Amino acid sequence: AMTTPVLSDRAEPVGWRTRLFMPGKWTAATLPPPPDGIAIVELAPRRAAAVRFSGRADDRTLGRKERALRRWLEGQGLRAAGPAEYASYSGPSVPAPMRHNEVLIPVA
Repeated sequence: AMTTPVLSDRAEPVGWRTRLFMPGKWTAATLPPPPDGIAIVELAPRRAAAVRFSGRADDRTLGRKERALRRWLEGQGLRAAGPAEYASYSGPSVPAPMRHNEVLIPVA
């Protein structure tokens, strides 16, 4: 079964990096070894601001939503603690108007 959300971010110089979440019952030690090119990493808890939107998560929309979220953070006196990430909660077969997406920015 697919896990949600699927997170993507720009990982220079290679382009995009995609991350999947595993259920809490699994750990890096209990998961099967991944194939070459895939790493299992446990992430520490963190705080993030998010803006939710529907539709296609293309570069133009992601950029527009990210800029709006950064303006909102600034207006709230909050400081970004890392690059933006993009979360997709719907599979590719879901019609674009019904897709659930988010732009997330970690907050200091």
